[in-house]
Amino acid sequence: MFAKTKARSTREAVPDPTPNLRLVVGLNRVDEILHDAWDVRLNQPTEAAALEIRRKCEDTVKRLARETGVGASHIEYYSALKRYRLHNILNRVVLHCFGGFKLGDVEPKPFEDVAGVDPDVRRFTQEERARRAAASSGGKPSSALERVVAEMSRFLDAEDAGRLTSKFHTEMRRPPRVAVLGQSGVGKTTTVNALFATDWKTSAVEVGTHTAQEKRVALPSGGEISMVDLPGYGRSLDEDAAYEAQYREILPRCDLVLLVIQADRGDLADDIEMIRKLSLWLSAEPAEAQ
Repeated sequence: MFAKTKARSTREAVPDPTPNLRLVVGLNRVDEILHDAWDVRLNQPTEAAALEIRRKCEDTVKRLARETGVGASHIEYYSALKRYRLHNILNRVVLHCFGGFKLGDVEPKPFEDVAGVDPDVRRFTQEERARRAAASSGGKPSSALERVVAEMSRFLDAEDAGRLTSKFHTEMRRPPRVAVLGQSGVGKTTTVNALFATDWKTSAVEVGTHTAQEKRVALPSGGEISMVDLPGYGRSLDEDAAYEAQYREILPRCDLVLLVIQADRGDLADDIEMIRKLSLWLSAEPAEAQ
């Protein structure tokens, strides 16, 4: 229940053809791939179900990578609602976000901390997590800034280390700009709240509304993140054409695009086409960072 699952798998042994691409594709709602296959007490799929979910999702990952040319390290499966494999997709976000080190201290809210969980279970798990965190820290630097300065101080004198710290603080004051994109109903808002432990509220984008919503969201670990919620694609050719101009204007200026796809969706044609377009639009550094 307490162990973090690292985002490593055999598919990362293959060289990534798109290492600098500021894109993460999340295959959400894996809990719906198999029905009646979830261990509610542990908030995990059963052992057999976990293997089947992994098999199905890795097949999807291979297909998306093959048909779009985007490296498999940019694609991860998870369930935002169940808070399953959140560290895996968060690791992808940190890895591929421009200046992703600024999200290095972000922790998803554990499932047992969500409203409605038995109070005794919540109390035990919180106390146990705090005990393990204290035991594992060992006095080592805990924040992203402390870790960077501690490592660089091995090679820099005090003056250079001071300049590095100053530049680090300047960059940290600029919130990362993350765009969230996906077809209607895939769980974009749930994903943001689960990953960043926020309470991000957005209104559904109605048909005929062609505007993006941007909001700075406070992070529990300190600092802010600027989230851009874009209207979904895939409803009609006319709407997709209307939205594309907006996508092309906004997305190249973002530090990361998080594309959320429904894991059990059979027809991926629209998603594959969107990934291909995103790989072109995000081929350079964010326009605001140049």
